[in-house]
Order: sequence, then C-alpha cells, then structure tokens
Amino acid sequence: MESMKAMKSVVVGDDFFVAGFLYGGFDKGVVVRDRKEAIGKIDKIIDDGDVGLIVVSKALVEGEMEYVNGIKCDGAKPLLVEVRGY
Repeated sequence: MESMKAMKSVVVGDDFFVAGFLYGGFDKGVVVRDRKEAIGKIDKIIDDGDVGLIVVSKALVEGEMEYVNGIKCDGAKPLLVEVRGY
C-alpha cells in the first residue's frame, strides 16, 4: 500500500487572524498587510505543492473573486476557503 503524503494547512491574514488559526493547529501562518501581498503569497503557497488547504481572511480577497474562483475550480490546486475576520 502506498503511503499518502500529508498535506499542510496554511492560513493567510493579519496578525490576529493568523494567530487564531495557528493556536487551532494549522501548520503554517502567513501574515500579510494588503490584498496585493495576499495574492502573491497565495500564489507562492500554491506553487510549493505540499499544501492541501489555504484559509484566507475574506477581507483580503473580496475584490478578487475571479482569482478566488479560478483556484476553487481547479481540482489540482489546494482548497481555498475565505473566512470572515473580526
């Protein structure tokens, strides 16, 4: 039987958003300050290839739904979930 490679979970957002998910058990957190930086970091995370789940602050991608939907519709890419911050 082939062993399955464990996929990592990554959270992208501001300091507080990232800290909350890291305390909850996420593998990695990426702190960003704006939408442009968030998109660049998400692209880099996808390119790394060992991530199965990306959670991003909804406020960072609200104006980028075409980008988000492109990731969601590509089964070869990780699952991208937007979560509302506080």
